[in-house]
Amino acid sequence: MDKFQEQLIKPSSIEQAQNHLKHVFDGIGLSYYFAKEGNKGERIKVAILGAGAAVEVLPLTRHFVEKELGKPEITAFDVNPTLKKLSEVVAKDKDVDFRYEIRDLSNPEAFGEEKYDLVIARNPDTVNAGNWEKIFANGFSHLKSGGLFVVASTLRQFIRDQLEKGGKIIRSFKIPEVDNNVFFPERDVLIAQKT
Repeated sequence: MDKFQEQLIKPSSIEQAQNHLKHVFDGIGLSYYFAKEGNKGERIKVAILGAGAAVEVLPLTRHFVEKELGKPEITAFDVNPTLKKLSEVVAKDKDVDFRYEIRDLSNPEAFGEEKYDLVIARNPDTVNAGNWEKIFANGFSHLKSGGLFVVASTLRQFIRDQLEKGGKIIRSFKIPEVDNNVFFPERDVLIAQKT
């Protein structure tokens, strides 16, 4: 395990990340959108692209449960098997409905047949742009009509361009850096709805 991974799995780093993400999810207004749109009694299906250690899983689950929208079904995708092991540490003994898939999302078949209500990408600036163009296109093709694609990134214009190819941007805002945490620099959050 390298220093980056060691820092990531420290309980204080995980807790800090999860608390930060809970505030971000509350700020985005996901509960408002899904309560307004309704899900016809079905559980909300979420895909996390380039999930890394999948620190989003617990705060996202808590967000939906606290807002009485039920526990979402979350699938995290990444190409790195080591990160899957880290995600198991993060999700261990938590009441979450979560699975982690090792897949190359630039391949159109990587998602299978599943359709999602919500697609999240937190760090698309960590992989080359050519792959992310394919990943965004594939993510949109597996997003239900009217579903949300949420991205937090330092590459605002690139992300805006990709989201506008598959949907309409309905909201954007900045989130500040978290206490000099390497995992959470200042980022733009953009939210697109599939049309």
